Amino acid sequence: MSYPQLINDPRLDGYTKRTRNGQTQVFYTGNDERDFERYRAEGGPSSSTVIMHDKPDTIRIEPPEKHIYAELIDGQWFWVNGCGECNGKPRDWGTYIECDKHNVCASCGCTREQLTEAPWGRKHGWVCKPCAEIEDKKRHEAAMARVADYEYNEWDFYCNNEITCPYCKAEIESDCDLYSSDGDDHECHDCGNTFELTAVPKVEWTTKRKGAV
Repeated sequence: MSYPQLINDPRLDGYTKRTRNGQTQVFYTGNDERDFERYRAEGGPSSSTVIMHDKPDTIRIEPPEKHIYAELIDGQWFWVNGCGECNGKPRDWGTYIECDKHNVCASCGCTREQLTEAPWGRKHGWVCKPCAEIEDKKRHEAAMARVADYEYNEWDFYCNNEITCPYCKAEIESDCDLYSSDGDDHECHDCGNTFELTAVPKVEWTTKRKGAV
């Protein structure tokens, strides 16, 4: 089936809002699909047993395939393909919606139905556990080869722009959770050694004239 494809449902005439609940497409009017008025009338704020209902005009529709979602195009709702690779985009954190053809191990190509253990997620597509273990072994061997003839000098790792393992020199991706590190233990994903990590803040200054020039 080719996409985009017009959603032939007259109930959607006039609807301009849509959100997703898993695969389910939820169409609504106003600012929200939830019926807060009924929720309050039933005592929701004061009772944990009261559930939130949809508004009376909320419409829920299941897409024809799990990677398909609804998009408003020129005033009409169409089914469009949300799979990143089908749309010419390389697998990344942002291309998590995948069709059955592309929802496979990035290394060996096995499908999710063929998995016997939970896969390992990563930036450029998930991998099955056997492939992940093979990749880990290769990465560890490469790390050991990098430092075979290296004589450690702590100044090589002082105030670097990237987090660098002082054992194998692997560059480690940083995130906001690490910005407050102060002598914290951190494990290298390549060699497996644990090192001490400290974030070094950088001070910058901005000046501006006061009043008219």
